[in-house]
Parts: sequence; C-alpha cells; structure tokens
Amino acid sequence: MTTWAEREFLCKERHTAWPGFSPRAYHKLAVARPPCTDIKIKVRQKLRCPWEDTSRWHIWGYHTWLDVGRLPPLFPSRPDIPYDSNVWRWITVPRTYCMPQLPVPPPSEMDGNTYLKFIAQGALFLDKKRTERAVAQIQKELQECKRLKMMSECRAPPINSQGNILPPKDFNR
Repeated sequence: MTTWAEREFLCKERHTAWPGFSPRAYHKLAVARPPCTDIKIKVRQKLRCPWEDTSRWHIWGYHTWLDVGRLPPLFPSRPDIPYDSNVWRWITVPRTYCMPQLPVPPPSEMDGNTYLKFIAQGALFLDKKRTERAVAQIQKELQECKRLKMMSECRAPPINSQGNILPPKDFNR
C-alpha cells in the first residue's frame, strides 16, 4: 500500500546533474520578471476596466482638436482657379455668335519632347545596350497603345454631333 506522501507527490524531488554548463544564480536574473511598479498597476487597472473614469476626463483627440482650433487658419498664398463644371458643355454645344470664348486650356508645349526621346538622348543609362533595350521596350509599348486605342475606337467609334461615325484621320475617299 502507498503512503500519503507518495500519493500526493507523484514526482519526487531529485537533484539532476547538468552536463557541461550548469545554471548559476545570475541566470535566474534573466528569467525573473521585473518588479511591479505603480505605473504598471495603473495600466493593468485601465486594461481591466477602461470605462471607469472616462466621464471625468476627455480623450486626447479632443484636447488636440481644441489646441488646433486655437491656431490661425491655413489659406494658400495663391488660390486655385475655380473649377468650371460646364467645360464639356462648352465643347459639345454648337457655337453661337453671342457665346464668349471657350474656357479650354492651351495645348501642351511638349511637341517632340517625349519620354522616348528623353530615354534615347538623355544620359539616363551608362550602358549603351541597356539604353537600346529600354528604347525598344518603349517603342513596343507605344505600338501596343496604338493598337489598343484602335481596338477601343472600333468598339465605340468616335461620333460627330449628328451621331454619325467619324472616319479615321488618314482616310481618303
């Protein structure tokens, strides 16, 4: 028959010999938890019951909002041109003699200055072979863009004001 000590304590305390390095007293410092401070106690209490004292205090966002409200307003030094939502109406409506000039912006001044020209003539790549490869890739992408544009125009061709399909630019009768 087993004794009470054997039944209650199944694993007997045995001293085990550590091979090689054995744990020292200072190793316990690495495993020991840091002491509990007042700040930790307050933080844990806030985590346990966060809504306890909220009726007396404002959140930080509210205080920030009050601080920002005291600052002078920020206005741009140069205001933007007001957006005209009638731009497309100006373009699509037939012109009459009493209508003022269209508010359409002037055309771009890029002319022949394209991305392809920038890559080909600029000193962007040190190696000539890489420059040629980039130029070839850009030309291939431009051809693909033209092809996709043509396909989209075939699906939904450009239409004039009467609803007739407009012929391509280089079309001769």
